[in-house]
Amino acid sequence: MEIGDYRFAHPLVLLLAALIPFGLWFVATRVRRGSLRFSSLAPFRRIRASARVRLRFLPGFLRTAALALLILALARPQKGSELAPERSRGIGILVVFDSSGSMLQEDFSLDGRNVSRIDAVKAVVHEFITGEGDLKGRPNDEIGILSFTGYPTPRAPLTLDHGAVLEVLESVEAIDAEEMKRRRIPLDREDVSTAIGDALAKGSEFLRDVDVKSKIMVLLSDGKQTMGILSEEEGARIAESFGIKIYTVGIGRAGVTMQTVHDPFFGKRKRAVRSDLDEATLTKIAEITGGKYFNAADTEALRSVYAEIDELERSEITTTRFYRWDEKFQPLGLAALLLIVLEVMLSQTIFRRIP
Repeated sequence: MEIGDYRFAHPLVLLLAALIPFGLWFVATRVRRGSLRFSSLAPFRRIRASARVRLRFLPGFLRTAALALLILALARPQKGSELAPERSRGIGILVVFDSSGSMLQEDFSLDGRNVSRIDAVKAVVHEFITGEGDLKGRPNDEIGILSFTGYPTPRAPLTLDHGAVLEVLESVEAIDAEEMKRRRIPLDREDVSTAIGDALAKGSEFLRDVDVKSKIMVLLSDGKQTMGILSEEEGARIAESFGIKIYTVGIGRAGVTMQTVHDPFFGKRKRAVRSDLDEATLTKIAEITGGKYFNAADTEALRSVYAEIDELERSEITTTRFYRWDEKFQPLGLAALLLIVLEVMLSQTIFRRIP
C-alpha cells in the first residue's frame, strides 16, 4: 500500500484501526459512570466542576491515541528515497557538421533576424537535444559533436551529459577565411576545404564501441568534398560496416544562391554564386547506410528535418525506479510508549479513581 513516497509494509494491520471507535466509546461511557452512587445529585449541581473533573477523559484518550499509534507502527510505515533510474539502452547520436566558411552565409533566420547557417544549425541541434517546440528531446541518448573542414575535429565524445555537449556546441565556429586574410592570419588549405569521407570515418570511430541500442550519424553540409584521404563513399562504407546509420542534411539550396561577402570598400554585400551543395553524394551516403537524405533550405525546413529524424529514431524507454525504503515506525512506537507512560502516571496521580 503506497501513498506518495510512503508505503505500509503490512497494510492489513491497519484493519485493527476498527478498534479505535470502541476505545473512544469506552472512554466516554466510563467518564459518565461514577465509582460511587448517590440517591440524589442535587446538592452537587451548584458546585463548579474543577479542571481535574473536566479533564477526567484524558487518561482514556491518551490510551486510545497510544493504541492508534501502535497500530500504525505495527503496519510498518516506510519512506522511499529514489536511488537511480534503470533505463533500457538508448541511441548513440553523433552530430557531424560542416564548419567551413560557406556555413557563415546569412541566409537563415531565427526570431525574425538573419543568421548564418552554422548559427541556425546550432540552434536547431540545441532544440533537438533538449526538446523544444515540436521536438521531444533526447534525454536517454548518448550524444556527441564532431565538426569538419578539410579535416575532422572531435568536439564532444558521446555522453549523457548533455549540458556539457551543449556548451561545446555553442563554442563551435566556422572558419571565416575572408576575415583571416584581412587580419593576415595564415590559412592552410585544409581550413578552406571539405573532407566529408574523413569526417564519416572519424565519426564511425566515435560510435564503434558505444554500447547503445542503435547508432546514427547526422551529417550536415552545404558543399561537396574538395579534399581528404577517403572518398565520401568509402567513409559511408566504413560506417555501414559498424552498423551505423547516417542521415544526411543538405544545408541551403542547390544552384545559384545569393551569398553575403565582405567587400573592403563597400562592406557587406550580396552577390550571386553557385552553390556547391552535392545532393547526389549526400543521398548516396544515406542510401549506403540505410539512412535518409533531407534538404534544409531554411530554418523551418531544418527544424522539420530534425523533427522527422526525432520520430524515425525514437527508442522505447522503460524506466524502472529503485527505492530504498527507510523504516518510519520507530517514532510512532516511541510516541505510543510515551503516551502510555503519561497515561499511567496521570491515572495513578491526578486522575486516580476510587475503585
